[in-house]
Order: sequence, then structure tokens, then C-alpha cells
Amino acid sequence: MAGRYMAGPQHWPPQPLRGRPAKTFRINYVWLSQLRTVPNPPTSAQGVAGNLVGYVVPSNYSTATWGAVPAGVLKNNGSLPISSHPPYSNFAPRAGFAYQISSRLVARGGFGLFYDRIGLDAVVHAVEQGYPYSGTGDYGAGNQQTLQNPFPVTPIGTFAQRYFNPACLNAATAANPTPCNSTAYNSYLSAPFLDQNIHTPLVRQYNLNLQYEVTKTFVLETA
Repeated sequence: MAGRYMAGPQHWPPQPLRGRPAKTFRINYVWLSQLRTVPNPPTSAQGVAGNLVGYVVPSNYSTATWGAVPAGVLKNNGSLPISSHPPYSNFAPRAGFAYQISSRLVARGGFGLFYDRIGLDAVVHAVEQGYPYSGTGDYGAGNQQTLQNPFPVTPIGTFAQRYFNPACLNAATAANPTPCNSTAYNSYLSAPFLDQNIHTPLVRQYNLNLQYEVTKTFVLETA
């Protein structure tokens, strides 16, 4: 049931294109597949679809085990706990060149797009320790639990409602300086959660340098 996913295969076929021996042009390309909606939750636990926006279950979600998928929860057509398939647009071309301008001067440069992988721990914890498959209780100051009843009652197979009331930002008093740390104003959850759309980290890199042979044992380089 834990739909774990990591970036797919990488294809690195180097394709050098050569003219005269003094000129070289090389192209590499990489295609990575990876996968964000930030929900706008209601201001209280109203039991409406808006309280559950952001949760995603895969197509093989067992309704016999967990019950029907409630309104607000997205059921994916695939086997991943995200809203869609990893994007095919993560195309990462890379190209470089070297050109001998004269017997002592050489120009080199290149550019490339580099996609990073998404940490698998975020996926694993979300589906193994998050709703609806399990519950994680990690409460700090301001919670409603007691030593007699230390854990919140959240039955397995349910989705904890999420909400936040910004009125708490102006409700601080001397007796209650942090009103936002209360279920009266927010769901106060501390549970692993996976965004339904994950942005693939991207780095764009460019470089250009010149190398000049001052002597046979000394090269001056600028970039």
C-alpha cells in the first residue's frame, strides 16, 4: 500500500561532434521523472471537503479496508499518492564546446540543466506514518492532551481535518500569549504529509573560460 516513488532512469549517451581536431562539441542529455498544491484550509473543523484538500490516495486504495474516499480527498488514476504522473517535461540538456583560437589560446564553455532527486524519506513517512493508514502524535505546548488521556483519538482509516483561523494572530493576551497554539484556532497537527504536487529541484548552470599558454609550464586562465 505504501506507494514509494523515486526519480526514474537517467539516460546519458555522450554524443561528441567533431570538426577539425582543434574543435570539439559535446552534448549530453538527461531525462528525469519526478514530481505541489498548497491548500487553503477552512477556519475550523467543519467536516467539509475543504478540510481535506491536499490528501491524495492511489488508485489501489482499498475502500473495503479504509472506507469510501471522502469528498476533498483526491484519488489518483495511478498507483502514486500524488495528483498526477511525474512530469515528462523534466528534460535536462547539457552542451559544451572547446575551440582553439590560436596556438596559445583556447576557449571553453557550456551550459546545462540539472534536476535533483526528491528525498524518498518524505514519501515513505507520508504513506507509512500519515493519514489514513496510521497516526503520528507529536504534540508540544498548548495541546489539549492530559496524562490520563495523552494521545488524540484519531481512528485508523480517517483523514484528520486541517484548518487555520488567522484571527488568532490578533487574539494574544497576557494570560494566553500564543492563542494560535490551540485547536480552537488551528488543527495543530504534527503528522507526515506529502504535497499532492511536488516541484522537481532544478539548477541552471553556465560557464565560459579562456586559457592562454604563457609558457609550456604556465597557463593563465580566466572564467
